[in-house]
Amino acid sequence: MFLTLLKRAVKSALHNAVDEWALESGLPQAFVEEMRTQRQVLAIQAEATVDARAALALGVDDTDEDRHALPMLSAARVTAGEECPPPGDESALLQWVHRQRERQMCWADIVGAVEGAGHLFNTDALRMRYRRWREKTDPSNGDPPPAA
Repeated sequence: MFLTLLKRAVKSALHNAVDEWALESGLPQAFVEEMRTQRQVLAIQAEATVDARAALALGVDDTDEDRHALPMLSAARVTAGEECPPPGDESALLQWVHRQRERQMCWADIVGAVEGAGHLFNTDALRMRYRRWREKTDPSNGDPPPAA
């Protein structure tokens, strides 16, 4: 079971890295989102197959409407994180982005959450605003100081 969880975590990290690389390489975001959607559909189908086999093996009626909610997997909890702030307060948004980057969330997931919350940023614009915000709020962040 531990190896299965480890495999899932590594696979998820690799998928996120490939998505981020694809976006940074210039592939259209719509294409990357389509790849992610296809991957999620395949994962849902695989989970449904495994659930059906397990229900059959255990002799459980899988159509029961009175199901108990199971706790979220730890990998899902890590990526779920806190909600992106609504549009209007750019400072709150950039602080949220900073917390996500500290948690090592990839830019593709951050931009997806930002767009999902209704903000109008593409990846490059958000990264540039974040970089300028960090230079203003923490000049000792390791970046060279801005040229005068």
